[in-house]
Amino acid sequence: SVTTIDNEVVDFLVTESGGTSVSESGSTDSFSIILGAQPAADVVITVTNGDATEMSLSTTSLTFTNADWNVPQFVTVTGADDPTVDGNQVSTITLSINAAASDDPFDAVPNRTVSVTTTDNDTAGFSIVETSGTSVSESGTTDTFTVVLASQPLTDVVFSVSSGDTGEATVDLASLTF
Repeated sequence: SVTTIDNEVVDFLVTESGGTSVSESGSTDSFSIILGAQPAADVVITVTNGDATEMSLSTTSLTFTNADWNVPQFVTVTGADDPTVDGNQVSTITLSINAAASDDPFDAVPNRTVSVTTTDNDTAGFSIVETSGTSVSESGTTDTFTVVLASQPLTDVVFSVSSGDTGEATVDLASLTF
């Protein structure tokens, strides 16, 4: 009687080149997945996006067969633009075995995660728009100007509005809230 010990590892491996990082300007990065052992039947890995407001993914699943189990498959991550000044964000992609659609020995393989940093391309700021320069006369004419934020804020932004010389000109609002 002879016992053969199996030395293949029922697992999948994720390879990143120095971490995964994208920017809101739409840059891309990718990582690869490969199985650790040849399956008897297909192995399906579900790819779940943890934050679609920060990134999009090239696929939601990968299928490995017993013929291509050792050929890397890639997931491409693309940065998603948002109008909010929210700083760099770290989101998670979860890779999990779809047990119902996979070779049974792979069902117990634990999930893997990939952290993705999305670099913010929005800047805080505002601009003042005047039609042709703000000008009033001592006879009581009025003029207006517009204040516009450069990007969407996470919380309210309040500007105080005042005249530098109330003997010459006054303002009708004490504050602007965005």
